[in-house]
Amino acid sequence: FDELDRWVKDMKQKLSVDKENSLLDHPDEAKRRHQAFNTDFLANQNEYTELVLLANQLSDKKTSFNDTQQNIVMSSEEVMSTQAALAKEWQQLMDLKKYWDNAVKAIQCIDRFNLLHADANDLLNEKMSASAKDDVSADTNDIKSVRALQSKQDKLERDIGPIETNVNELRKTADEVCKYFPQENANVQKKLSAVDELWFTLRDDVKTRKAKLDEKHGLQRFENEVHDFQEVCAKISVQLQELEAPLDLKQCEDMQKKYEDLEQEFNSEVTFKFNDLKMLSQKQLAKRGVIGSVEKINSQLSLVASERDGTVKCLDDKGKYLCDFHRYLKFKEDANSFELLMVGQVN
Repeated sequence: FDELDRWVKDMKQKLSVDKENSLLDHPDEAKRRHQAFNTDFLANQNEYTELVLLANQLSDKKTSFNDTQQNIVMSSEEVMSTQAALAKEWQQLMDLKKYWDNAVKAIQCIDRFNLLHADANDLLNEKMSASAKDDVSADTNDIKSVRALQSKQDKLERDIGPIETNVNELRKTADEVCKYFPQENANVQKKLSAVDELWFTLRDDVKTRKAKLDEKHGLQRFENEVHDFQEVCAKISVQLQELEAPLDLKQCEDMQKKYEDLEQEFNSEVTFKFNDLKMLSQKQLAKRGVIGSVEKINSQLSLVASERDGTVKCLDDKGKYLCDFHRYLKFKEDANSFELLMVGQVN
């Protein structure tokens, strides 16, 4: 009895749920411990059965049990009491055995949890580093650089799709682990919380970064449109300056024709570009993210409005100038014709 009782108590202690050492960290150790117990259990199982039969026989005979080697004398009542205590210990051991038999079958979910956790953690840290490396800095001032960053952003967004699937699978497996191993709940939640924190940080960073790149792209596009607008205005202004001091009516009329072409170009290019710039600025002003973009857009929009008004004034002035010059040359030509006519009549 004593030897088996010591063995049962020893096995109970070995199989007791260890709250200090997490199964998440030592799943293989749990498998080895269970295997060792099963081997030992098979060797002692028959001994317990024989002791129960012996105790029942002694109880039925109402005799005393005399162990000469141990110098122990026990009544049948004491034998049954000892057997009952051992049976209680044995049942507790059987409950632990049943738990571990089921647990070891389900321990694969711990292996899966650990694998998913490692994969998710590595991927999240990798993408966090990639996102930080390609930061949207204030000195990214050309649309080509912004588009290059947007291309990397698109790839990053494609990459985080599988990561989200991985994280969701990790959550499901965490629930499964906690179902079979309630004592692991705190350890599971600790690891899951760390992954969730990385995931939410990465997801928010990607979202914020996308918004910044979209705004940056819009701002660069706006600035490029402003540059194109200024070039058109400058080109028209230079060509207007060339329409000066025609020598005769034909040259003046050619200049007026050129002026009409420039006026048409202004209406089709400058006016259209200005309206496009206003719409683009409204879209851009509705966004937030790049510091100082609102002031920059408003300043540039005010500048192009001034340049448009200046070009309009140049057109108006040049139109009046050519019209007046045409009348002057016409008058001069008519005067010369009249003078020649008068000279002819006198002769």
